[in-house]
Amino acid sequence: MEFSKLVNKTIDDVMLRFAIADLVVRKRNGEELDRAPRVPVISEFVESELARLADIEPEKTDPLPVTELDAFFRNTFSKPHENQRHPQTGRSSRKTDGRNLQIHLCLLHRRRR
Repeated sequence: MEFSKLVNKTIDDVMLRFAIADLVVRKRNGEELDRAPRVPVISEFVESELARLADIEPEKTDPLPVTELDAFFRNTFSKPHENQRHPQTGRSSRKTDGRNLQIHLCLLHRRRR
């Protein structure tokens, strides 16, 4: 179970791990816990983590140059390509050229460096 892996890798306090495991078992068993008393060790952990995270400034990065990519997608998806017909209906289909998309994304990435 992925949640237990997360708990095991991030929580060192044995009492907190036990409380979390107990809560998970009770929820799996279908207990309605919306009106249960709070679990002090879990509440204290959540409050301390919220306080710790409130002091962290998110890393600021330059925005990606998306205007060229937006234009490429609009151009690609707005025009049906010539000679592309659906085999059953005979209607023209909108087929994207994956290779052109790869090339365009690579060029945008190189410009950003």
